[in-house]
Amino acid sequence: MRDTEGGGAILAPQPFLLVLFELGDLIDMLNWLKPKALLIRLRDGQDQGYRERAITDNEDRFLRFERSYGGASSCLTRVALTHDREIAKLWQGALDQRSGWREFAETGAASRSGRHTTSGCLYGADVDRDAMQLMRVLVQSWPRPI
Repeated sequence: MRDTEGGGAILAPQPFLLVLFELGDLIDMLNWLKPKALLIRLRDGQDQGYRERAITDNEDRFLRFERSYGGASSCLTRVALTHDREIAKLWQGALDQRSGWREFAETGAASRSGRHTTSGCLYGADVDRDAMQLMRVLVQSWPRPI
């Protein structure tokens, strides 16, 4: 969860996943429609490039290499934007992503929430290549970070 200047929060998708997407129109929707939360399906359309992974069994014995030759990723995750402090606290206190979404649905806020699908970029915080790519994107697009 990240507090924003306007007192809102971005409910993060899952541990070790960093997301980057345009907020402007989504913030406008949140402010004009006044939903309890704005549920966003975030689709990653970036080219993944060549990747190679070593696959092992339960005892860490090598089984095979798994190669990916690039192309657009079809990764999808959900994030939420909210101005509601109670929803943000509920999410922050959740044990994991699944229980966070379940608790959110049980509050009844899900039925009073807006929904939107948008494109963005997903990065694995625990994958060095992804973390470096995100840093490059941020440095190129954010000339004067505060």
